Amino acid sequence: MNLSEKRNVDGDWIATLLSLEFFGTCVDHKHLRKNEKNVFCIDCNVEICRHCCNTEAHFVHRRLQICKYVYQDVLRLLDIQHYFDCSEIQTYKINGEKAIHLNSRPQAKDARPSTKSKNAASCVTCKRYIQDRPNRFCSISCKALRKSVSFVSLQKWNKVFWRKNIIIKKEV
Repeated sequence: MNLSEKRNVDGDWIATLLSLEFFGTCVDHKHLRKNEKNVFCIDCNVEICRHCCNTEAHFVHRRLQICKYVYQDVLRLLDIQHYFDCSEIQTYKINGEKAIHLNSRPQAKDARPSTKSKNAASCVTCKRYIQDRPNRFCSISCKALRKSVSFVSLQKWNKVFWRKNIIIKKEV
């Protein structure tokens, strides 16, 4: 089975990845330092901590490390591109490595594309400003919603995503 076939077969993990909230404390390793859940196990479809990665249950599984960038969850492009087609997604340089956002970033209501850039473009899903013209998406979630990786699973994720956005808007 080649990589593109594997990506299609394993599409359900994307919906789970997008619906999880990372950086909570791992219950199994609460007594250890650095126990935040910032790793996603693709094979088990769960969020785990760095200590769980070394256990028998996840030692040889496919994993993705989630990082924070300006209070948003991001993934290293080198990690995710093996499992998901990241073409046309806006990348950012973070600590010298290319990274992409997991979910679309919040945008101010009065935000407009920059007048400095002649190549002003926007995400085809959420209409957020994108810096580089060949890109069509600002995040993995926008591409997944547009491409309908797993429509039934993404419908579940979409309800959670919009519920989170409504809660965030009400709190502000």
